[in-house]
Amino acid sequence: MPDVTDVAAFIEEITYAIWNEPGRDPGLCSVYYGPTTVIHTDAGDVEGGAAVTANTRERLSAFPDFRGVIDDTIWTGDDECGYRTSMRWTWTGTHLGTHAFGAATGRSVGSAAIADCVVRDGVIVEEWLVTDPLALACQLGAVRPGELAAAAQVRPTPVGSPMTPGPGVAGGGARHVAEVLAAGVGGEDVTAAYAPNARVQVGAEEVASPARRPAGCGGPAWLRGWSRLLGRAEIRVDDGYARPGPDGTTRVATRWTVLGPGGPVVTAASHHHLRDGLIVAEWTLYDRLAVLARAGSLP
Repeated sequence: MPDVTDVAAFIEEITYAIWNEPGRDPGLCSVYYGPTTVIHTDAGDVEGGAAVTANTRERLSAFPDFRGVIDDTIWTGDDECGYRTSMRWTWTGTHLGTHAFGAATGRSVGSAAIADCVVRDGVIVEEWLVTDPLALACQLGAVRPGELAAAAQVRPTPVGSPMTPGPGVAGGGARHVAEVLAAGVGGEDVTAAYAPNARVQVGAEEVASPARRPAGCGGPAWLRGWSRLLGRAEIRVDDGYARPGPDGTTRVATRWTVLGPGGPVVTAASHHHLRDGLIVAEWTLYDRLAVLARAGSLP
C-alpha cells in the first residue's frame, strides 16, 4: 500500500493506466479490484474484478478514443484502517461502437463522474460510482431534450443491491456541508451558506451563484426541488470528510442519499470548497435516469 501522502496519486495513476491512451490496460481492473469488490451504482451493482474489467472493455469499445481528466481527489484514512477516496473526473470520447444507448452515432460526447472508493492493502474493496447517464443519452440522441417522460423508459428501474452506508461524517467542514444539504433538501433557503461569487455545478449544468439571486432562487432552488417532487424529502449522509486545499480552501467530499416517503430515491455525490465558512464552489452529480424511473419527474 502506498504511503498515506500518496493515496490520491495511487487512485489517479491506476485510473489513468486503466482508461487513457497511450498504453491503457483494462486488464489492470483485475489487479486493483478484488474478486469480491462491489461497485455500487443506481443502475445496479458490478461485482468482482473480472466483471469490472468486462464493463471497462465494453465502454472503451464504444468510445475507443476515451480520455479522462481527473479534476480532484479528496481522501481520508490511514494504513491501519484503510483509505476512503473521492475522485471527481470528466471524460470525452467519440461514439464509434455499440453502447447501452444504441449503435454507433459518430458523435463526440463528454461526461462526468465521482467515484468514492475504499482502499485497503493496495486494492479497491468497495466503490460507489455516481454519474448522470441522462446527459449522455441526450448527447447520443437516445433522448431529445424535453422528452423526460420517455427518458424514464430508456433504462428499466434499477434492481441493484442497497447502498452500503459509509462510516459517517467527520467534523468541521464536512459536517457543515451535510447540514446545508439536509436543510436545502428539506425545503429551507440556504442561500446564506454560499459566497456571492460561488461556482455551483449540478450535473453538466453550471447554475448562477445562489448568493447573486433573490432569496429563494438560484443554486439552492434545485435542492428544495426534491421536496416539491416527492412531497416530503430528506437525506441520509452516507459519508463525508474534508481536506485542506492548496488555495486556502477546505475541500469536502460528501456522498448522500435522497429519501422520499417510499424510501431511497437516488444517491448523489458532491465536492464542495469552503472558505471562511462559506461555500465558494460546488460540484454535485446524481443519476437523473434513476430519478425519472422512480419518481417520474426531476426536482
